[in-house]
Amino acid sequence: MGRQGPHLGLAEDLVLLGCDPVTGRPRIPPDVLKAAVVGGLLADLFLSGRLYLADGGVHAGQDRIVPVPRVQRIACDRVRARPGRDIGFWVGHLDPVPGLVVAGLVRSGFLRQVRVRCAGSWWRRSWALAPAGPAFCRARVRGLGMILARSEPLTDRTLALAGLVDAAGLLPVVVHAAGITTVTDRSTIVPVRARIRHAFHHTATPDLALVCAAVTATTGPDTVLPA
Repeated sequence: MGRQGPHLGLAEDLVLLGCDPVTGRPRIPPDVLKAAVVGGLLADLFLSGRLYLADGGVHAGQDRIVPVPRVQRIACDRVRARPGRDIGFWVGHLDPVPGLVVAGLVRSGFLRQVRVRCAGSWWRRSWALAPAGPAFCRARVRGLGMILARSEPLTDRTLALAGLVDAAGLLPVVVHAAGITTVTDRSTIVPVRARIRHAFHHTATPDLALVCAAVTATTGPDTVLPA
C-alpha cells in the first residue's frame, strides 16, 4: 500500500471504517457513507484552517499548503463560489467528493474496482477492499474502539472521527471491535456515546460540532446494514 494509516484524511478513514472486512463491501447504505465522507472532508478542512465559520456560514481561506489535494481544492473552490452557506448545505452539495476519495484509495492500493450485477443482465462499476485491506480495516476499527474505551482526552481529529462514526451508525461496530460489547448490546454503547457527546459539548470547536450534527441530521439512526 502506498499510504499508511496516519496520513489518511478523515474522509478516507470513514470509507475504510465503513467497509466490512469479511465481504470487502460497505456495511452502511451508500447515501449514509456519502454524507459521512463529505463530513470527514469538511472536518479536515476546518481542522487545517482552509475553511472557517463566520456569521454562521462557511467560508474558504487562501490555500497556503502546496500542493493541495484535488478533492480539497474542489471543495474549497465550491465554497468560495457560494460563501456563507451553512454546513448542512455543503454536506448535501459536494457530490464529487465521495467518488474522488474512493478513486484516491484505489490509486493508493486500499481499494480495488469491481463490477456488481444489477437487475437483469446489467452491471455497474463499484469498489471493494483490496487484498491487504481487511487486516488494515480490522486494526483501524479496533484502534479507534480502544481509544474511545479509555478515559484520556480525545484530540480534535479523533473526536471528529468518533462523532462521524456515530453519525454513520458505525459506533456499535467500533465498540465491539475493541472487545467491550457485542454489536447488538446497545446498553454498553451508551457510555461511549455519552463520552463523545460530552467532549463535543465541552471541548469541540463549533465547526466540528456542526459538521457532525449536519451529518447526523442527514443519516439518521441505525444505519448499519444487516450482515
